[in-house]
Amino acid sequence: EGKGFDPTVGGIRREKGGADAGSDVAVRSSLLAAVLCCNTTISKVRDPETGDEKWEPKGNSSEAPIVVAARKVGFDEKIAQQYKRVL
Repeated sequence: EGKGFDPTVGGIRREKGGADAGSDVAVRSSLLAAVLCCNTTISKVRDPETGDEKWEPKGNSSEAPIVVAARKVGFDEKIAQQYKRVL
């Protein structure tokens, strides 16, 4: 659940009952594996027209929801620096 690309709104919830699933090992390991495969980042930017801050993805728009979900459980894109990427 959430709003747009803002990783600070909402969370990862179980379908049945709505309990927080952000600390579930299966959820966390799946999101870690997924975010390690992403090249996309999200950052806060100021809208030049309104002056409001908003979250904006840079990179593949298909990867942005993965990055947002990973941030919601505590992983940011910098975590990839801890793991060697094998091509």
